[in-house]
Amino acid sequence: MRWTALVVFMLGACSAGNKESFRTLCDSRTKWPVSDACAGCVTAVKMPDCHCYTHPRLAACFATLGNLSRDCGEEATRCSLACNNECACLDSCYAQEATCKVAAQANEACIVDNCAEFCK
Repeated sequence: MRWTALVVFMLGACSAGNKESFRTLCDSRTKWPVSDACAGCVTAVKMPDCHCYTHPRLAACFATLGNLSRDCGEEATRCSLACNNECACLDSCYAQEATCKVAAQANEACIVDNCAEFCK
């Protein structure tokens, strides 16, 4: 019985996802303090799963980062690189393409959801 409840809970947690807008998520992340624990998490979640680095959240957002690269065209990518992590600018770049906007929100939500405990 316990395992069934745990599986149901985990499936519900995974399917729910963070539905906040990219801009809201990005703005909240810019308020995180600079720390080794936070930077380590943000780096780890974007890395592929490997034995070269250990972190409890390793590769958690590798797939969403890949989707962002795949779903954002050259123009949106070039635009975002010029933003220097400024949220309003990034939001404007990603909003140019519907699939890109969805991918950007999912990637940002993944980072926030996985690293908030290390970054607050």
